[in-house]
Amino acid sequence: MQSLALLAEVAGALRDSAVAFLVLKGAPLAVRAYGDALLRRSSDVDLLVRASEIAAARRVLQALGFAPSRVRSARQDRQHVRLDGEEAWFRDADEALVELHVLATPRRFGIVLEPAMWSEPTLVRAGAVEVAVPRDGALIPYLAAHGAKHRWARAEWLLAFGRVWSTAHPDERSRALLTASDAGIVNEMTLALELWELVSQDMPAERASPRTARILDHVLSGGGVVPGVHARLALSLRLREGVAARTAFILRWIFEPGTEDWEAIPLPDALFPLYYVLRPLRLLARQVAL
Repeated sequence: MQSLALLAEVAGALRDSAVAFLVLKGAPLAVRAYGDALLRRSSDVDLLVRASEIAAARRVLQALGFAPSRVRSARQDRQHVRLDGEEAWFRDADEALVELHVLATPRRFGIVLEPAMWSEPTLVRAGAVEVAVPRDGALIPYLAAHGAKHRWARAEWLLAFGRVWSTAHPDERSRALLTASDAGIVNEMTLALELWELVSQDMPAERASPRTARILDHVLSGGGVVPGVHARLALSLRLREGVAARTAFILRWIFEPGTEDWEAIPLPDALFPLYYVLRPLRLLARQVAL
């Protein structure tokens, strides 16, 4: 199913059920960055909803014939929504995919962007549907955080970031920098801006820091291949600001259980606290095996 048709279908159903949502990336980002919804390839729809409306949003998707990629217990679901905040919904009939988010970036990364994302969103027309998207002052740091999370695996992510940044109103640029500071992603913004400056002004890589030069080389030659989890986490750790933020990042990844843990070791909800002990042991065993 084409993403524009899917967006129109899902957006209409959510509005009929009075569920507020924002569209992340996809066709609306293509309109914002390039002026045309068809100039950015996307095969799914990414939506941000409030945690208080996640149940209603799920009911809408179920009514449209979608099913979640994973079924979780009540306790697992609360943990997932609180910490990871992203779930995939598939519809087999037409292979449609909707990514449903309650967090702009998983809380494991220590980034809080939701207040800015929901503050004064703007409307964008993509094809036949008009949808709400984050204003530039929130969209820009979100794109910087998303790119850094995936170690800028795709050159188009950098192009979209740069186009939005370059064409944003100066007030929105200032708001983006303030949002990045409030969300704890000044380093992500700095990295994204340095990468964009190098690419857009055709500056020699020698002008960049060694880290930025390595990432730029990956962006330009990686062919869209997402780096391994260790490479991505290593970059995210280095981008955290200060000892406290880095320590909290490490502790969350070591001790906070997630989908991999309860799929590897199924436990009833009554024993869920055991995962806080089992997760570090499982991670240690995996490292020893390597």
